[in-house]
Amino acid sequence: MEERGVDAILEMANRLGLMIRETEVYGEYRRCAEALESDPEASALLARYEEALGEIERKRGAADIVERYELEAARDMSGEIKDSPLIMEYLDAKRDYIRFLEEIQEALVEPDEP
Repeated sequence: MEERGVDAILEMANRLGLMIRETEVYGEYRRCAEALESDPEASALLARYEEALGEIERKRGAADIVERYELEAARDMSGEIKDSPLIMEYLDAKRDYIRFLEEIQEALVEPDEP
């Protein structure tokens, strides 16, 4: 591919990134992410939960034994997360933002013909 073609694509990608930042879904995600970051307790809970789920998935993927206490701890943290409006709002905003990015990726991979 010509260097000029690559530069044009990168320029368009940069413009797309700037346009994404101007969307409501991105703004809501950033607002929720910043609110979560400003609450150390909620941030730590979510990080511990994601770490526990990752460890469970790693063990399952390796056909390793997942101990009952690990599942119970993850279930307990899940209950705490569901009781946290801040975390739930963040997770909802993150889900919406990811769906939005997936739609963009799909449009890039399979564009409509002009």
